[in-house]
Amino acid sequence: YVFDKWLDKNYPDNPWCRYADDGLVHARTRLKAEKLRDDLEKRFKECGLEMHPTKTKIVYCKDDARRGSGNHIEHTQFDFLG
Repeated sequence: YVFDKWLDKNYPDNPWCRYADDGLVHARTRLKAEKLRDDLEKRFKECGLEMHPTKTKIVYCKDDARRGSGNHIEHTQFDFLG
């Protein structure tokens, strides 16, 4: 609940979802995604928590509105809750 409030306050324009201790946050650009990830890491440390190093990724999500190859981003798919 506290995480939800923090995210709503600090990133109100970023859609997100969470289930238990897994989460997914959308960002429009890689730069914004990197800043959000860095801010989350800082916030988690303040609370004595850490993000899972192998599960924390920036992923390019392609759809009809985003037709790029995603070549500039390492990950182009993921398993949510996997």
